[in-house]
Amino acid sequence: MKTRSLRILIVFTVFSLAITACALPTSKEAMPSSEKTPVAEVTAIPPTDTPVPTPTATPAPLLPIGLRQGLASLNSYQVTYGQLVIGPGEEDKKQTTTIYSSLAEGDRSHTQVTILNSTADNPTGESSTRDRYQIGSKICSLPADEDAESPVSENDPMAEEMANVVASLMDMTLYVDDPVLVDEQQVNGVQTRHYTFKVNGLGKKSGAEVTQSSGEYWSAIDGNYLVKYKLVLEMRSAPEDSSAAQVYRNESSYDLTMINEPITIEMPAECQ
Repeated sequence: MKTRSLRILIVFTVFSLAITACALPTSKEAMPSSEKTPVAEVTAIPPTDTPVPTPTATPAPLLPIGLRQGLASLNSYQVTYGQLVIGPGEEDKKQTTTIYSSLAEGDRSHTQVTILNSTADNPTGESSTRDRYQIGSKICSLPADEDAESPVSENDPMAEEMANVVASLMDMTLYVDDPVLVDEQQVNGVQTRHYTFKVNGLGKKSGAEVTQSSGEYWSAIDGNYLVKYKLVLEMRSAPEDSSAAQVYRNESSYDLTMINEPITIEMPAECQ
């Protein structure tokens, strides 16, 4: 896989094994031949043809490498990140969906962000979508800003260089307690290790009842980058039979697709 710069311990454990030897005491005086204890005859056990199976080591749980580091190792990809926040009422919702496509060749990318907000007063909600295209130093943002003469702009080389250096010093990493290895699966065309986990500490400070706390992730066996992630959290201020209970729910997801596959990213007509 091709490595390139993307914007934005291993610790070795040595085990020692102590081995102790025991010696049998012997008599200082020779025993008369007539009083010698007969030696038992030992019958040799013939070898068996059945091979002894070699134990298979279970890989220790691993957290994926940082998102930037993992994505930088790919030639092309598409990431879909979703987050749904509900609460305190059932109709109080904010859903954000971000789709980011990247193609190393030609330094091409496309970002689309869709936001949907709804409340009890406005259950239908309001939605908005923004697109950002970049090919080389050319950038196009749609819809264009109200005070902009054109949706097209040129990236400042100095500003971009500064942003790249700062981004290289930081990364976003996944942190979970006690992940459990479930199995190995092929996800989005990549062989992965599948882990599950639970979130600790939820509800301890607020005293709320935690009704759901489950997460899982899939990391690539080759490269250990994050391929898929799901998290569902829910807690409430009172039991389910209480109509006055406040309920907060969060659903987060991350899905890496089109890994090293052909992707077409072109400027739309409005950006020509």
